[in-house]
Amino acid sequence: MPFEEILDQAIAMLQRRGRVTYRALKRQFDLDDAFLEDLTVELIKGQRLARDEDGEVLIWTGAAAPPAAPAPTPPPAPGPAPLAYTPPYMEMTFWLPQAEVALAQVS
Repeated sequence: MPFEEILDQAIAMLQRRGRVTYRALKRQFDLDDAFLEDLTVELIKGQRLARDEDGEVLIWTGAAAPPAAPAPTPPPAPGPAPLAYTPPYMEMTFWLPQAEVALAQVS
């Protein structure tokens, strides 16, 4: 397979995964050491799409992949909790109708 085709496939793999070991590249594309060296020099120095980590891993530094669908917006926060007691000024409002109902049932 020509160098350019392997380079394109390696770029796609690296962009998709974000990190790829040199060993994975060698196995995936059946590369010898010289070819792997040429490929990494092209990715790191030539194209500036990756950087080396500890001589074992290539890390993608090129343009980001197309963004995923935006995350759904969270539901709006609920309003303040209702009061747990009846305010004094409202007590008579609730007592009067109940008293009228009780009187109506007795009569």
